Amino acid sequence: RSPIKIHGRAIICEWPANEMDQTTFEVHIEDFLGNVHSKVLASRKPGLLQQYHTVACVRDIYVQNDGVTEDLSDPFKKLVEWLEWHTLHGIEHFFVYTFKGTPIVLQEILSPYLKSGLASRIHFDFHPSGSDIKSSDARLVHTANDCLYRAKNHAVWVLPTLNTDEYFHLTSKPSLLTRPSVDFLKTTWDATIQRLGMQRDKVQSIIFQRYRFAQASANQLDISSTWREASHQLSVHDEEQDPNHVAPGKYACNVGVAWSLHIHHVEAATCLGKIWLSSNDGFINHYRMGQNMTSTNDSKKDKDATIYDDILLQDVPRLTRALHQRFDVGHQPGTPTTATSVSRWLSTLSHLHPKGAM
Repeated sequence: RSPIKIHGRAIICEWPANEMDQTTFEVHIEDFLGNVHSKVLASRKPGLLQQYHTVACVRDIYVQNDGVTEDLSDPFKKLVEWLEWHTLHGIEHFFVYTFKGTPIVLQEILSPYLKSGLASRIHFDFHPSGSDIKSSDARLVHTANDCLYRAKNHAVWVLPTLNTDEYFHLTSKPSLLTRPSVDFLKTTWDATIQRLGMQRDKVQSIIFQRYRFAQASANQLDISSTWREASHQLSVHDEEQDPNHVAPGKYACNVGVAWSLHIHHVEAATCLGKIWLSSNDGFINHYRMGQNMTSTNDSKKDKDATIYDDILLQDVPRLTRALHQRFDVGHQPGTPTTATSVSRWLSTLSHLHPKGAM
């Protein structure tokens, strides 16, 4: 027996050292009189996960509600672009979440990542009801916390709540880093802490803001869009009270010290610090229509996207080649990869309406 501590959604207790090598555990939660209130049967598979520096959680394909209920546009296309781009820049493993009702075809799309060991799929044989923002947010919080505890003892940093239309990147001349590396999603967090003269075990998270980007032309990579809004992304939840209220940012979480996760912040010991990364150093490109944007074939005509920003445009050729190699997009060996050919393949994902669900 050991006393428990409750931190947000987490119940934490000391684990007996003589049971650390077991693969199956039965946990009883009792009150001070010895009455058992619940039993949890847990199991693990040693060797299933390796040691990583930075991992990411991939939430379910979901429904958004911006006043009108609609599916997130091109969910399968966005998923593979997001996975591949983040692989190129330092994410070493993905925890991918599916729920009852997830289209079966997603298994085929995920297959190259699962077979290579780059991703693990966690499936829940239920799905929280409702298609509004609150239900969607609840699923994201549940998956983020599950992901956090799967990452413990296997990863140093986790990106737990990014959506598949959100891309964090460094600016061309970040002040906190002398020279951004290609795998910056692996190296940025420790380098930032070091430059600030802090210690990793004293920092619970590094937070960054978002800018909405106009959507790219049809069947082009999301990151090919070069027009964004001038100010940080505004919050849709506070429109009536304050139409200029900036939306909370997203974050990289220090796995070892975190207790519980929310969409925009971490629960950990109050003595631990947070680092707010300046937009001059890095921010998220959020490729989703804003409240006042109008959908057109020419992204330049989105009236709120007035700032030209092409920092991720340079990644288009590299991402195109990576997608071709990962999925063997139907070319003969030795045939050069073109953005057009990959775009045509991505368009098949955009228009995929699968029958059947998990």
